[in-house]
Amino acid sequence: MSDDERPAKRQRIDGSSDSESENSGAEDNVPGNDHLNDNSDSDMSSDSDDDNDNDNDEDSDDDDDDDDDDDDDMNQPRMAVDLFRLLAHAFVETIADENEMDIDGVNWVRGTLGDSDEEEDNKDSDSESQKSESKDTPLIIAVKAENLKSMKQLVKTGIDIDEQGDYFKTALRVAVDMEFIPGIEILLEHGANISAKNTSDTIYNYWDTPLHSAVKKNRLDIVQLLLTKKIDVRALVKNRETVLSHAIKRKNWEIIKCLTRSNSVSINHDNLFRETFKNFSPEQLKELGYGEHEISILFGRYADINTLDESSQTVLFAAVESGNLKIVKYLLEMGADINATNNHQFCGGWTALHIAIDLNNEEIVQHLLGNKHCDVNAKTDKGETPLHVAAAKDNVSVAKKLIKKNAKYDIFAKHGFVSGLTAYHVAVSENALEMVKYFLNVLKVEVNSKTEDGENALQLAGKAKSTEMINLLLDNGININHVNEQDSGQSALHIAIRHDDNELVDLLLRRGADVNILSADGKTALYEAICKKNQYIITRLLDCGADVNKKSNSNRYEGMTAIHQATLQESMELIKLLMDRGADINATARSNYSFKRESVIDMAIKNNCDGELLQLLLDLGADINEACVYKNLRDTTSTILQQHVLKLKAAKLYVHKKHLEWISRGIKKREYQSKCIKEVKSMKKEKITRTSVSYYDVLVKGVGQVVMYAENKNIEKAIKDKKLATKFPLYAKMLVCQFKKGQKRNLLLKNAEKKLEDIFGDLPYNCVRDILIYLNNEDLMVYS
Repeated sequence: MSDDERPAKRQRIDGSSDSESENSGAEDNVPGNDHLNDNSDSDMSSDSDDDNDNDNDEDSDDDDDDDDDDDDDMNQPRMAVDLFRLLAHAFVETIADENEMDIDGVNWVRGTLGDSDEEEDNKDSDSESQKSESKDTPLIIAVKAENLKSMKQLVKTGIDIDEQGDYFKTALRVAVDMEFIPGIEILLEHGANISAKNTSDTIYNYWDTPLHSAVKKNRLDIVQLLLTKKIDVRALVKNRETVLSHAIKRKNWEIIKCLTRSNSVSINHDNLFRETFKNFSPEQLKELGYGEHEISILFGRYADINTLDESSQTVLFAAVESGNLKIVKYLLEMGADINATNNHQFCGGWTALHIAIDLNNEEIVQHLLGNKHCDVNAKTDKGETPLHVAAAKDNVSVAKKLIKKNAKYDIFAKHGFVSGLTAYHVAVSENALEMVKYFLNVLKVEVNSKTEDGENALQLAGKAKSTEMINLLLDNGININHVNEQDSGQSALHIAIRHDDNELVDLLLRRGADVNILSADGKTALYEAICKKNQYIITRLLDCGADVNKKSNSNRYEGMTAIHQATLQESMELIKLLMDRGADINATARSNYSFKRESVIDMAIKNNCDGELLQLLLDLGADINEACVYKNLRDTTSTILQQHVLKLKAAKLYVHKKHLEWISRGIKKREYQSKCIKEVKSMKKEKITRTSVSYYDVLVKGVGQVVMYAENKNIEKAIKDKKLATKFPLYAKMLVCQFKKGQKRNLLLKNAEKKLEDIFGDLPYNCVRDILIYLNNEDLMVYS
């Protein structure tokens, strides 16, 4: 092959070589052009009939293929080869008869097919198998071989110029990928579709149209060629019916437009229109992929430059993604729609301006904003405007440019998985400090402005775990205790606790967060901390004044306290901590299932807690009389409950008759009861050092009486003595628990007396105490 037939692969339009000029001249003087234009009508009719017959055969084959996909999978490679050969043989015979192709061209096609007369009987089976795997058309093969002469002869036969080959690429797409400019020119002159899409189901770049491919290669010269090269209508007239039929199937609007509206040939347009579509019903056109609107405007405005690829992106969008300002400028000059919508990151509605801002390409942003048609408030399918994108990128410079172009900053949109956010909220969510300062200090956005879900920016910052942002917002006066009324309605403190963020909890507590605030669904911060089993946060909340007995609501219970939740989580450590901080172990909560009030004993039994936990609750003063009666208990649970009832009976403490059935007859029970009675006698007999109070008095006296012992150092020392467990192994923990109850109530009474001394200052000390003893512990907590 000569140099004229195989030009250099990478030639640029703006820097053509002498060889290009020679090639161009050769192309203009290909033998047979005049002959094609001077063919008689009868020749044209004959060619058209043959082509239409072939087309009908192909359509029939397509229908059969649709009926049996499984057979297609088996026969498709062989069928592709057969069709390939039929087309090629027809091409060779036609050209040979008309003497329009020299012997080298014919031999080249035959050699490509591997079926020359000399080799027909000596085919190599391996090479045949290799050929059967390829779906490339003769035209694509010629393109890949950079054989200009064969390309010219092939396109003159009226073949389907947009037929796809390997990887579902058309001949033009292959030529663009190869950057084979002379080949591109030939294909464009014969109507190759610059926006041809493939039918591949892959997710790779085989989806790109030739125009998209050129843009992504940053070849401005090829882009210009694709958009400006005119179709040579005269070259298509000979086979216009066949070519037009192919164009309709491929949706090649440019060929349809040229062959139905051309003034360069004597054609009755209306007749040609009717003739072209006489074999196509609207239903068939719809099956080919035409919509009703497309059918109605089939010969309307041609707009390849705004065509979307299979990723639903325009060439302008691709050019912006590539960062090529020259191509962006050129596409806009050629009429690219600056506001065309594209898919990006699984979201539709992105414009060129959106992606330019997202990529922080301020040079392209500036150019796009200079276009009078640029919509600065265009919304994606999630409602995000370019300002939302700039806010997320913390790009104040771009934000200022958008505001100058009248961008709105009060539009709500979905960002990530959160709906109803303005650009200000997006900036907070993305920890864009400079953008937030710009919104607050320059644009004067209200710091407490809320999302559509009612959250303020502090709650968003809490979810983002941004201490810097939280300090900034608090410095600007945001409401630290805001709770939205929708959904769970958490405050910033609730959110920080749920995220186990100790640092953020400390910050909010230092800045004055209310430790006892309830969320919209009725949960305290302490309850949330118990759920997370975060002992550090629990301690911090209690130290800052969290009410250990404040009630919360959950899916299972209404009015439950922290110790209920700790019991359900079987955390003995947290139960002890809460009891030390004054938790009421006998508080009850209403079940949302049984609608009955339940104690910690009920919860422990229902939750199948282990025996150690149940024993701890009883030792800490859980009243068994508040519990329900259960049957079919586990042996361990039943034994613990029976022994506790026996201890109460031996000490003459109250036991509800409903629980007496737990005490069954048996030697072991009698032995345990004897031990209890013996220990009770010892407690009655032994007086606490330097007092007239016995250990039995501490156990059985009411809390009001034990309050009187609370400040007695001798009694306190005796109860805290480690030897107490040796003296009274069965009752020691009950003694400690009873004394602590007295201490707790005494402390509440003293705090109340101190708070009320200004009001009752003239009354005797005992008088005030006598009034306060009628208040329960919960009432006295008000004065703590």
